Amino acid sequence: MRHEIRWSQNLLIYLAGPVVNLAAGLVLAAGYFGYTAWRSDLPLGTAVLRTLTSISLLLERLVGLFSSVLVEFIPSLVLGAGFHGPWGIHDLVQGMQNPAGFIDVIGGLLTAQLVVGLFNLIPFPGLDGFGVIGCLYEGITGRVVPRSVSALGQDMILFGLLIGTLCLFLGRNQAIYSEVIRIPENRRLATLNVFGLLVLSSVIALRALLQRDLNRK
Repeated sequence: MRHEIRWSQNLLIYLAGPVVNLAAGLVLAAGYFGYTAWRSDLPLGTAVLRTLTSISLLLERLVGLFSSVLVEFIPSLVLGAGFHGPWGIHDLVQGMQNPAGFIDVIGGLLTAQLVVGLFNLIPFPGLDGFGVIGCLYEGITGRVVPRSVSALGQDMILFGLLIGTLCLFLGRNQAIYSEVIRIPENRRLATLNVFGLLVLSSVIALRALLQRDLNRK
Protein backbone atom coordinates (compact mmCIF):
# COMPACT_ATOMS: atom_id res chain seq x y z
CA MET A 1 0.00 0.00 0.00
CA ARG A 2 2.80 2.40 0.91
CA HIS A 3 4.56 1.57 -2.36
CA GLU A 4 1.40 2.35 -4.32
CA ILE A 5 0.95 5.69 -2.55
CA ARG A 6 4.55 6.68 -3.22
CA TRP A 7 4.52 6.20 -6.99
CA SER A 8 1.01 7.60 -7.41
CA GLN A 9 1.91 10.72 -5.44
CA ASN A 10 5.06 11.17 -7.52
CA LEU A 11 2.95 10.78 -10.65
CA LEU A 12 0.76 13.69 -9.57
CA ILE A 13 3.84 15.78 -8.80
CA TYR A 14 5.31 15.16 -12.25
CA LEU A 15 2.00 16.00 -13.94
CA ALA A 16 1.35 19.13 -11.86
CA GLY A 17 3.95 21.36 -13.53
CA PRO A 18 3.03 20.77 -17.19
CA VAL A 19 -0.70 20.81 -16.43
CA VAL A 20 -0.42 24.18 -14.66
CA ASN A 21 1.63 25.63 -17.54
CA LEU A 22 -0.80 24.42 -20.19
CA ALA A 23 -3.85 25.47 -18.19
CA ALA A 24 -2.41 28.96 -17.63
CA GLY A 25 -1.62 29.29 -21.34
CA LEU A 26 -5.11 28.18 -22.38
CA VAL A 27 -6.75 30.53 -19.85
CA LEU A 28 -4.74 33.43 -21.28
CA ALA A 29 -5.70 32.34 -24.79
CA ALA A 30 -9.39 32.07 -23.89
CA GLY A 31 -9.31 35.49 -22.25
CA TYR A 32 -7.75 37.17 -25.23
CA PHE A 33 -9.87 35.38 -27.81
CA GLY A 34 -12.98 36.34 -25.84
CA TYR A 35 -11.83 39.95 -25.47
CA THR A 36 -11.11 40.19 -29.21
CA ALA A 37 -14.53 38.80 -30.09
CA TRP A 38 -16.22 41.19 -27.63
CA ARG A 39 -14.40 44.20 -29.06
CA SER A 40 -15.59 43.23 -32.54
CA ASP A 41 -19.20 44.09 -31.54
CA LEU A 42 -20.39 40.62 -32.45
CA PRO A 43 -23.61 39.16 -31.06
CA LEU A 44 -23.00 37.24 -27.85
CA GLY A 45 -23.63 33.83 -29.42
CA THR A 46 -21.32 34.57 -32.34
CA ALA A 47 -18.61 35.90 -30.02
CA VAL A 48 -18.74 32.76 -27.88
CA LEU A 49 -18.66 30.53 -30.96
CA ARG A 50 -15.66 32.40 -32.38
CA THR A 51 -13.84 32.13 -29.05
CA LEU A 52 -14.45 28.39 -28.83
CA THR A 53 -13.39 27.92 -32.45
CA SER A 54 -10.15 29.82 -31.87
CA ILE A 55 -9.37 27.77 -28.77
CA SER A 56 -10.04 24.52 -30.64
CA LEU A 57 -7.66 25.62 -33.41
CA LEU A 58 -5.00 26.40 -30.82
CA LEU A 59 -5.48 22.99 -29.18
CA GLU A 60 -5.17 21.32 -32.58
CA ARG A 61 -1.88 23.13 -33.20
CA LEU A 62 -0.62 22.17 -29.75
CA VAL A 63 -1.33 18.49 -30.38
CA GLY A 64 0.34 18.66 -33.78
CA LEU A 65 3.35 20.45 -32.34
CA PHE A 66 3.73 17.93 -29.52
CA SER A 67 3.57 15.02 -31.97
CA SER A 68 6.19 16.67 -34.17
CA VAL A 69 8.58 17.49 -31.32
CA LEU A 70 8.07 14.02 -29.85
CA VAL A 71 9.64 12.30 -32.85
CA GLU A 72 12.08 15.10 -33.79
CA PHE A 73 13.21 16.07 -30.30
CA ILE A 74 16.89 15.15 -30.66
CA PRO A 75 17.62 17.08 -33.90
CA SER A 76 15.58 20.05 -32.68
CA LEU A 77 17.50 20.08 -29.40
CA VAL A 78 20.97 19.75 -30.92
CA LEU A 79 20.63 21.77 -34.10
CA GLY A 80 18.49 24.56 -32.69
CA ALA A 81 16.12 23.65 -35.51
CA GLY A 82 13.06 23.87 -33.27
CA PHE A 83 13.07 27.64 -33.72
CA HIS A 84 13.35 27.78 -37.50
CA GLY A 85 12.47 25.55 -40.41
CA PRO A 86 10.00 22.64 -40.45
CA TRP A 87 10.52 21.61 -36.82
CA GLY A 88 9.22 22.85 -33.54
CA ILE A 89 8.30 25.98 -31.64
CA HIS A 90 8.40 28.47 -34.49
CA ASP A 91 5.38 26.75 -36.05
CA LEU A 92 3.32 27.32 -32.92
CA VAL A 93 4.20 31.01 -32.78
CA GLN A 94 3.36 31.44 -36.46
CA GLY A 95 0.12 29.51 -36.03
CA MET A 96 -1.01 31.66 -33.13
CA GLN A 97 -0.71 34.78 -35.26
CA ASN A 98 -3.44 33.61 -37.60
CA PRO A 99 -6.84 33.57 -35.86
CA ALA A 100 -6.56 36.60 -33.57
CA GLY A 101 -3.02 37.98 -33.64
CA PHE A 102 -2.72 37.97 -29.85
CA ILE A 103 0.97 37.07 -30.07
CA ASP A 104 1.62 40.81 -30.51
CA VAL A 105 0.07 41.57 -27.11
CA ILE A 106 0.71 38.75 -24.65
CA GLY A 107 2.62 36.37 -26.88
CA GLY A 108 5.72 36.17 -24.72
CA LEU A 109 3.97 34.98 -21.57
CA LEU A 110 1.47 32.82 -23.41
CA THR A 111 4.08 31.13 -25.60
CA ALA A 112 6.31 30.51 -22.60
CA GLN A 113 3.52 28.78 -20.69
CA LEU A 114 2.50 26.54 -23.59
CA VAL A 115 6.03 25.72 -24.74
CA VAL A 116 7.30 24.89 -21.24
CA GLY A 117 4.25 22.70 -20.62
CA LEU A 118 4.69 20.79 -23.87
CA PHE A 119 8.45 20.52 -23.49
CA ASN A 120 8.15 19.02 -20.01
CA LEU A 121 5.65 16.42 -21.22
CA ILE A 122 8.18 14.89 -23.63
CA PRO A 123 9.04 11.39 -22.27
CA PHE A 124 12.78 12.05 -22.31
CA PRO A 125 15.01 11.39 -19.27
CA GLY A 126 15.22 14.50 -17.11
CA LEU A 127 11.80 15.85 -18.11
CA ASP A 128 8.45 15.47 -16.36
CA GLY A 129 7.11 13.28 -19.16
CA PHE A 130 9.79 10.70 -18.42
CA GLY A 131 8.96 10.98 -14.72
CA VAL A 132 5.37 10.05 -15.54
CA ILE A 133 6.54 7.01 -17.51
CA GLY A 134 8.87 6.08 -14.65
CA CYS A 135 6.05 6.25 -12.09
CA LEU A 136 3.82 4.06 -14.24
CA TYR A 137 6.70 1.61 -14.70
CA GLU A 138 7.22 1.52 -10.94
CA GLY A 139 3.52 1.00 -10.30
CA ILE A 140 3.32 -1.89 -12.78
CA THR A 141 6.61 -3.68 -12.11
CA GLY A 142 7.46 -2.57 -8.59
CA ARG A 143 10.91 -1.48 -9.77
CA VAL A 144 12.26 2.05 -9.68
CA VAL A 145 13.95 3.53 -12.75
CA PRO A 146 17.63 4.19 -11.83
CA ARG A 147 18.39 7.81 -11.03
CA SER A 148 21.39 7.62 -13.33
CA VAL A 149 19.01 7.45 -16.31
CA SER A 150 17.39 10.77 -15.41
CA ALA A 151 20.80 12.29 -14.61
CA LEU A 152 22.08 11.26 -18.04
CA GLY A 153 19.00 12.74 -19.67
CA GLN A 154 19.50 16.03 -17.84
CA ASP A 155 23.08 16.17 -19.11
CA MET A 156 21.92 15.52 -22.66
CA ILE A 157 19.27 18.24 -22.45
CA LEU A 158 21.75 20.72 -21.00
CA PHE A 159 24.40 20.06 -23.64
CA GLY A 160 21.79 19.93 -26.38
CA LEU A 161 20.41 23.33 -25.41
CA LEU A 162 23.92 24.77 -25.26
CA ILE A 163 24.82 23.39 -28.69
CA GLY A 164 21.50 24.44 -30.20
CA THR A 165 21.81 27.93 -28.73
CA LEU A 166 25.32 28.19 -30.14
CA CYS A 167 24.02 27.22 -33.59
CA LEU A 168 21.38 29.93 -33.37
CA PHE A 169 23.81 32.51 -32.00
CA LEU A 170 26.28 31.94 -34.82
CA GLY A 171 23.50 32.38 -37.34
CA ARG A 172 24.14 28.96 -38.87
CA ASN A 173 20.57 27.75 -38.75
CA GLN A 174 19.84 28.56 -42.39
CA ALA A 175 23.06 26.85 -43.48
CA ILE A 176 22.16 23.76 -41.46
CA TYR A 177 18.64 23.78 -42.89
CA SER A 178 20.01 23.99 -46.44
CA GLU A 179 22.15 20.92 -45.81
CA VAL A 180 19.33 19.04 -44.11
CA ILE A 181 16.91 19.38 -47.03
CA ARG A 182 19.51 17.76 -49.29
CA ILE A 183 19.06 14.49 -47.35
CA PRO A 184 16.44 12.23 -49.00
CA GLU A 185 13.12 12.78 -47.24
CA ASN A 186 12.63 9.11 -46.32
CA ARG A 187 15.98 9.11 -44.48
CA ARG A 188 15.98 12.65 -43.08
CA LEU A 189 14.43 12.06 -39.66
CA ALA A 190 16.50 8.96 -38.90
CA THR A 191 19.68 10.71 -40.05
CA LEU A 192 19.03 13.76 -37.88
CA ASN A 193 18.25 11.68 -34.81
CA VAL A 194 21.37 9.55 -35.25
CA PHE A 195 23.51 12.65 -35.79
CA GLY A 196 22.02 14.35 -32.75
CA LEU A 197 22.58 11.32 -30.55
CA LEU A 198 26.19 11.05 -31.74
CA VAL A 199 26.82 14.71 -30.91
CA LEU A 200 25.26 14.44 -27.45
CA SER A 201 26.93 11.11 -26.71
CA SER A 202 30.32 12.47 -27.75
CA VAL A 203 30.00 15.55 -25.56
CA ILE A 204 28.84 13.52 -22.56
CA ALA A 205 31.62 10.97 -23.05
CA LEU A 206 34.16 13.80 -23.16
CA ARG A 207 32.73 15.24 -19.98
CA ALA A 208 32.90 11.84 -18.27
CA LEU A 209 36.57 11.48 -19.25
CA LEU A 210 37.41 14.94 -17.96
CA GLN A 211 35.52 14.28 -14.74
CA ARG A 212 37.41 11.01 -14.25
CA ASP A 213 40.74 12.75 -14.74
CA LEU A 214 39.76 15.43 -12.22
CA ASN A 215 38.75 12.79 -9.68
CA ARG A 216 42.14 11.09 -10.06
CA LYS A 217 43.91 14.33 -9.33
